[in-house]
Amino acid sequence: MELSFRDVKRLQQSGNYNAIANPIARIIYVTVRADGTFADRNIRLAAHHAIDKKLLSKAFFGSEAVTIDVPTIPGMPGNPPDFHFPYHPDKARELLAASGYSTEKPVNIGMATTNGQFPGDYDIARAIVTMWEKVGIKANLTVITEAQWYDLNAAGKLPDASLFVWENGTGDPELFTGHMFNEELPFSTYRTPEVTAKVKPLFSEPNYEKRIKGYEELNQYLINEGAIIPLVQAIQTIGYRKGITLTPWSNGLVRPQAIKAE
Repeated sequence: MELSFRDVKRLQQSGNYNAIANPIARIIYVTVRADGTFADRNIRLAAHHAIDKKLLSKAFFGSEAVTIDVPTIPGMPGNPPDFHFPYHPDKARELLAASGYSTEKPVNIGMATTNGQFPGDYDIARAIVTMWEKVGIKANLTVITEAQWYDLNAAGKLPDASLFVWENGTGDPELFTGHMFNEELPFSTYRTPEVTAKVKPLFSEPNYEKRIKGYEELNQYLINEGAIIPLVQAIQTIGYRKGITLTPWSNGLVRPQAIKAE
């Protein structure tokens, strides 16, 4: 499991092995802090507008990774209908100019990424850094481990941005947006009184329809504030020998009863 997309293609063309690329309930995204350089909303939104998500999908997932605009995946509850955040580098330059920055006078930020936590993480981060540089954001990229991400976040020392991955096998938005933005949990990076006031009541809302509607509105608010930069729905890659069939699950589990002899 967790093969590179290159290896998936290679195994699919081999004589003895096969491989699948299975879209699952996992998202790849860029975390954002609410303080420091990213306290400026213009810079946060510019960083989102500058990323060509379709190009990331094409380059690293053979265009099979679905691009996302909110922290959830298509078909899951909490996804606001007809909401879209566009790739718009000119808008990114306009927002940066309003805050006094340009390609000649870039804003400097820190960015962290893992290298090997999921396929292509380091290369995706480097591609994003290049996209940012074209509009006037200069990111200093550092490599950390997943454990370091949690330690740095708990200490309030995580860089302005970081590339991360998040799984939610339940399909409920509480395990996506809720856990990502509840400041009482160890996963929140963007912490403001406004977000706290919006997310905490959803943890105790007993009416399902009202709760889901609340997450739809919260997701849209977070994107419009630049509080998170969702990128793509992740692809689970699995290689296996010829002579068996494998039926994948969208939550990423590999069930023994789903592996059968042909």
